[in-house]
Amino acid sequence: MAVHENHADHVGAEFDRERAEVTAAAEAEPALSFLAHYRRGVYDFGVDRLAEPEASALRDRLRLLGRQFCHLTMRLDRILAEARTGGLIRVVLHGGNAAAFCDAVVPDAHLFGLALTLGADEADELQPILTEQHAVRSADQAVAMLATRLRALAQLPTANPGGWETTGRAGRQAAAEDSGETVTEIRHRTADKLPDGELAFARDSLREYIRAPDLHFVAFCANCEPVLTFDRLADPVLGPYFQQITIPARRAFYHRLSREVGDVAARFNRTAADVVGGLLDRLVLDVEQGAVYYYRLGAGRFLMGVTLNQDEVSTVDDRMAELARRFRPVGVGSREK
Repeated sequence: MAVHENHADHVGAEFDRERAEVTAAAEAEPALSFLAHYRRGVYDFGVDRLAEPEASALRDRLRLLGRQFCHLTMRLDRILAEARTGGLIRVVLHGGNAAAFCDAVVPDAHLFGLALTLGADEADELQPILTEQHAVRSADQAVAMLATRLRALAQLPTANPGGWETTGRAGRQAAAEDSGETVTEIRHRTADKLPDGELAFARDSLREYIRAPDLHFVAFCANCEPVLTFDRLADPVLGPYFQQITIPARRAFYHRLSREVGDVAARFNRTAADVVGGLLDRLVLDVEQGAVYYYRLGAGRFLMGVTLNQDEVSTVDDRMAELARRFRPVGVGSREK
C-alpha cells in the first residue's frame, strides 16, 4: 500500500530534509502504519498507510494520540530525572493489537510511530509479551534509527535509543564472569499477603535473573506495591553510575517508581485503548543511561526491571520478557484484570 504524506500549514521548506527522511523510513518499514514528527506536542508532518474509507477519521485520531504520547513522555522525563540517568529518549507501549513508539529527536521534538497489525499468533496468549515479535521489533528499530538520522541532521550524536547500536558489546563476557555477589534483597510488607509458594517462586526467579552486567534492579509487584525487590546497585562494577547520586537514593527512587509505574502504564493504556486494544503487556522507558521496563503478569501483578547500561537495553528487554513468560505459565496471575 502506498504511503500518504502530509504536513501542517506551519511547516516550511526548512523541514524538507526531515520530511524526506520520515517518508523514506515509513516506505521502508511496512510494519509502521503511522509515523509523525511533533514539536512541543504539536503535529508537524507525518506519513501513514491507512486504508480507506475510514482513513481520514483514523488519521485524525492517530495524530491526537501522538500528541498525547508526546505530552506523557515529556511529563515522564521530568519524573525520571530524579534518578540522574539522563533524558527519556524512547517510550514503547506494547498491547494486544498494536505497539506505539515515541522517540526523542532534539529537545521538545519527538517521533511517534504505530504498528497496528502485528500478526500475532492468537492461539498463543503469551505472544503479545514477546519483544522478539518481528513486526514490533522491526518497527521499533525503524523509529529509533530515524531519530538517530534526524539528530545527525541537527549535528547531534546518536543517543542510541534501544541500545541496538551496541547490543551485548561487553555484557556477554561480563555475565559469564559475574560472581552473583553484592545482591540486595528486600522483602516488603505486602509479601505477607501472598501465598508462600508464589513468593518462593518469585524469589528464586528474580534472584536468578538479576546480574551486575545488565539487569540491575527487578521488582515483583502486586496491587501496585512492591512485594520482592532485588538489585545489584552496590556492585563495584556499577561505580561509574553513582557519581551524581548515592546508591541508597537511587534504590529508594526505584522502590517508589515500582509503586507508580502501574499507574503510569494504566495512563498510557487509557490514552491508547481504542487503538492499541486489550490490556497493556509491556512498557519501556528508555533513558540516556539505561531503561525501565514494565511487564504485566495479570491479576494486578507485574514486574519492573531496570538497567543502567545503555549498551544492554534491548538485551535486558528480552531477558525481562523471558522472566515474565516464566511467571505466566505457572499461574502467577492471568490475562484478566
